[in-house]
Amino acid sequence: FKSPIMGVFIEVPLSISAIGTFILVLLGVLSVLAVRDLILCQVIEGHIGMEWYPLIVSSYFVIFLTRNLITQYSLAFTNAVISIIYVVTALAWIVFGFIKRYALIRWVGLGLSILAVAKLFIIDLSFITQGYRIVSYFAFGITLIAISFVYQYFNKRIENTRGVISDDKKSIS
Repeated sequence: FKSPIMGVFIEVPLSISAIGTFILVLLGVLSVLAVRDLILCQVIEGHIGMEWYPLIVSSYFVIFLTRNLITQYSLAFTNAVISIIYVVTALAWIVFGFIKRYALIRWVGLGLSILAVAKLFIIDLSFITQGYRIVSYFAFGITLIAISFVYQYFNKRIENTRGVISDDKKSIS
């Protein structure tokens, strides 16, 4: 394992890197909890709406995770792992937005999935070979299809629980 210290890569024993990773994870959890408490105070005081609470806390976590992966593990922003994290986060926001009925979180999730696909096409694919490009296209295509199925599934469930009749059903009646 090579660790970046002052711009120089030095060999670090696996046990030390494991301890360092554990400390980073612990500090990350503590900082996410601190942001959570700060945002919760803002929600309780009425400065922001409740739908912003999970969005800000999870956004902070994703940014923190991305920053740590890039700096500590020398991953480039062009690495597909970053795109995968963004797509998984987008899917989680969409599902959470439907479960809690927060339209804002669903829209942000859809926006993040669009940004992840744009990152894939503009940045990630320019640095990989053609074989990996093909695999990436299929993987992200399947992921986007899964996101659209999840969105449609939850959207239909909400329509059924509200008793809303879609336009197609109105024209049949």
